[in-house]
Amino acid sequence: MTDATSIDTAVRYFIAVIGDEDAVYGIGHSAEEAIEDARSNGDPAQPLDFIAQECTQRLHDYVEEHGTPDGWIVNADGLQDLEPEDGLYDDAACTQPLDDDATLPSVFFSACDGEIVRYWYQGQEQYDRHERRTEDGRAFWYGLGTENIADDLTAGEYKDYLAA
Repeated sequence: MTDATSIDTAVRYFIAVIGDEDAVYGIGHSAEEAIEDARSNGDPAQPLDFIAQECTQRLHDYVEEHGTPDGWIVNADGLQDLEPEDGLYDDAACTQPLDDDATLPSVFFSACDGEIVRYWYQGQEQYDRHERRTEDGRAFWYGLGTENIADDLTAGEYKDYLAA
């Protein structure tokens, strides 16, 4: 007998793209639904081979309301997601911006032109930097070296430094 509380009822989100991934053609709560939506939006005389990819609710909802975004990325969880706005964040998904007056935390993330860099405090004004990369649909952190950042620097001051 199956316990009803053990059944996975999480809502999932998908987009349908073609090979070059230049546009989102359909959305759905399953791969099949996203591909069917893409086919219903297209020209039946020119069928395309769509690929379904799991995505975040944020990307799904954006496409539903606005259409294809200018860009999207594979996030730290391996899901397709909107490109974050440039800035400093408290989380790898880049959904929680750092307050400009706050001192930089021991781990923070920088988004710039679709690239995400993780900063990890090592002590004595040293942060290790790692860039988020993807290979074969898998996201991972690639080491970029160490950067000296003053221990009492605020997020706003660091943003000004990056912009200079």
